[in-house]
Amino acid sequence: TLPDDKSNYVHRIGRVGRAERMGLAISLVAAIPEKVWYHGEWCPSRGKNCHNTNLTDVRGCCMWYNEPQYLADIEEHLGVTIQQVDTNIKIEADEFDGKVVYGQKKAASGSGYEGHSSQLASTVAMLHDLETMAQDNYLRRFYKKSVKA
Repeated sequence: TLPDDKSNYVHRIGRVGRAERMGLAISLVAAIPEKVWYHGEWCPSRGKNCHNTNLTDVRGCCMWYNEPQYLADIEEHLGVTIQQVDTNIKIEADEFDGKVVYGQKKAASGSGYEGHSSQLASTVAMLHDLETMAQDNYLRRFYKKSVKA
């Protein structure tokens, strides 16, 4: 999930590479805005057994979380385009493949490095499946009918 404040993104992903070491950050971003729980001081239970699905502007406990817009804001803030993968979860090779070992010093050689695509493909696919299942379960419960994949 992307932070709703674009300046927090740099702080968050900065934790993957420290002390002159390379890191790789992966953010899973929804393709469309999602209605999510947001319990504030107005919620007497602060989320426990809360069923108030009204939006926060009418004292509800939900808000629209617009990750596509947050991603655009972050890219504008950084002045870059963040690499994205398609729904097939194929990760393109980039200029770092074979040249660095994540967690190693930048100057170190990357002998034996497989590339981040092959290292992360199964994990990213599993995360994709879990996200799909979570969204399907929510929609089934919300609409109380079967959702076709």
